[in-house]
Amino acid sequence: MDCSLSGSSVCGIFQARVLEGGAIAFMQNRRSLTWFYTTDQKIVEWESGEPTKYFDTKFKDRATLDSQSGTLHIRKVEKEDSSTYLLRVLKDNGHEEEYKISLMVLDPVPKPKINVNMTQKMNTCHLTLSCGIQDQSVTYTWYWESGSFPKQLQSSVLEDVHTPESYSKSYTCQVSNPISRQNDTIHFTSPCVQGYSKYATPGDNVSLQISNLPMKNRSLAWFYTTDQKIVERESGEPTKYFDTKFKDRATLDSQSGTLHIRKVQKEDSSTYLLRVLKDNGHEEEYKISLMVLDPVPKPEINVNMTQKMNTCNLTLSCGIQGHSVTYTWYWESGSFPKQLQSSVLEDVHTPESYSKSYTCQVSNPISRQNNTIHFTSPCVQDSIALNRIRAGTDVGNLVKSFEVGNLISTDQINELIMGSK
Repeated sequence: MDCSLSGSSVCGIFQARVLEGGAIAFMQNRRSLTWFYTTDQKIVEWESGEPTKYFDTKFKDRATLDSQSGTLHIRKVEKEDSSTYLLRVLKDNGHEEEYKISLMVLDPVPKPKINVNMTQKMNTCHLTLSCGIQDQSVTYTWYWESGSFPKQLQSSVLEDVHTPESYSKSYTCQVSNPISRQNDTIHFTSPCVQGYSKYATPGDNVSLQISNLPMKNRSLAWFYTTDQKIVERESGEPTKYFDTKFKDRATLDSQSGTLHIRKVQKEDSSTYLLRVLKDNGHEEEYKISLMVLDPVPKPEINVNMTQKMNTCNLTLSCGIQGHSVTYTWYWESGSFPKQLQSSVLEDVHTPESYSKSYTCQVSNPISRQNNTIHFTSPCVQDSIALNRIRAGTDVGNLVKSFEVGNLISTDQINELIMGSK
C-alpha cells in the first residue's frame, strides 16, 4: 500500500530483504509463535491447540494475529510504535528461530524554502543558498540545471559562483526522509539576477509577488495576458476586479502588490504582468511566469535482457506518457553522463563489471519520482520488498513485511536498506 502524504499524517515504512523459502519452512511443524514489541514485551502469543493470547500492552486493541500465516496486523500506527519487532517461532523439533524487522513511523517532510544571499564583486557573483528545516533526520539534495551536485556538497547550505560565462539558471533544494520528499526551486535569468517564476499543482493557492516594488505609486494593474486585466488599483479609489475567470478567485494585497489566486488550474499557466505607475509618471513593468503542472507519476522500469556468452546487454525503459519530464538514470556509483539521460538506458553486464542497482528518476519543476531495480549478478535481478503505510489507517496485513515469506533473520538484519532513493 503506498503512503499518501497529504496533510500532516504520520507515515511509516517497512523494508526487508525476502528470504527464499522462508514462508514454506515457517508454515510447517511449529508449536508456537510470539510477536514482541521489545525483547521483553510480548504483543501476542499463539500455541498449537490453545486460544491466541493478547498481552496487556498498547497494542491490545490494535493488533491482530493471523495464526495461519503468522502475519501481525497493527491498526493506526503512531510514531511511538517505531521499534525493531521480534518474532520467535518454536518448531516441533524443539528448535527456536528468531526473526527481526524494523518499523519506522515518520512525519512527512515539510516543504522547504530556499533563502538566497548574494555577494557581487566585479563580474563574479557568490551565492549562498540555504533551505534548512527543523527536522534533523532529513537528507538534503541540491540540483542545478544539469543534475545533482556532488555528494560532498550536499547539506542544508549550498555555495556556488556565477560568472557571465558560467552560471546555473536554476537551483532546487530537495529534503527527504525514507517516506517522503519535498523541494523548492529558484531561477536566475543572468548572474545574480533572479527570475520570477512560480510553479504549482492544480488546486493550489498561489501568491504572485514581486520584491522591491516602488513604495510610492499612483496605480498598479495585474494582467493575465498583455491585454487582459485581472485587477487594478488607483490611489484613493476602490480596487477594481475585471470580469475574467479570476474574478471570484483573485485578491490583491494593495499594500504589497501581491496577487493571490485560489485553486489554480493548468489553464491558468501564463506569464503574468504587473504594471506600476510611479508618482513621477514613470511606468515600470514586471513579469512573473506561472506554470501549473500535474505531479509526475511513479515510473515503472521495464527490463529487456539479451545474453550472449558471458555478456548481458540491458535495455531499461521508464517512459512516462502525457508528461513533460526530465529523466535521470543512476547506477550504484552515481548518475550516468548527461548524454545518456533519456527515457531509455542501455548498459552492458559482464562477470567482471556490472551495476547492482539502477534508478530511473523522472522529474518536472514541482515533483520527482523514482524507481529502482537490483541485480545480484549479471542479468539476474534481485527482489526487495518495500512497503509503505499511512498512520491512522488500518493496515490490511501489516504491509506484507510481517508476512512469513518476507521475514528477515537475525543474521541478515544488517542488510536492511532503511532509505529509498
